[in-house]
Amino acid sequence: MRRYLASTGQFEGWIGVASTPGGTCTGAANQFNGGWCSGGTSIVNSTNTHGLDEIGATDSATGMYTDGNYLYVANYLDQWNGYGSGGALISKYILGTGAFVGWKGLILLSPTGGDPGCNGATVGTFTPGWCTGGQADGNYEADVMDPIGSYPQLTGSGGFLYFANQVFFRVDRIGK
Repeated sequence: MRRYLASTGQFEGWIGVASTPGGTCTGAANQFNGGWCSGGTSIVNSTNTHGLDEIGATDSATGMYTDGNYLYVANYLDQWNGYGSGGALISKYILGTGAFVGWKGLILLSPTGGDPGCNGATVGTFTPGWCTGGQADGNYEADVMDPIGSYPQLTGSGGFLYFANQVFFRVDRIGK
């Protein structure tokens, strides 16, 4: 994702997985850059699995929303894991710094941190909050297991995020 200054169109930075570090991007190659970068180059379709494809923000983002403090990114997962393909997760970042807060979605590999209840959360269930580590599952076939569905469009109001669940043909909401 790239960020530009609205008044001038000036490029301010990007967040994602670094191919080559440089400028303010100081992390290692093939790792999430940790915040808004103003140098280096990014990788498309990384296989790094911190969340999914390095927190899910760099592979098929389908919608974004900001409440002025956080940036929420809806992401379609195009993966095959033996159960199905497709599905979605939502990633949360601190708007000002670009730092990753966590992800919500169906759990394939148990998260290792984040909100209370995330560390060691049960595989095959929905994240109990904004989780870090682990990996999201692309299985959207069971409605009770993946309320985000597929290709979500994203908006918000008050304490909730709203998205179009195009698998189950409805509008859903989750807490911010």
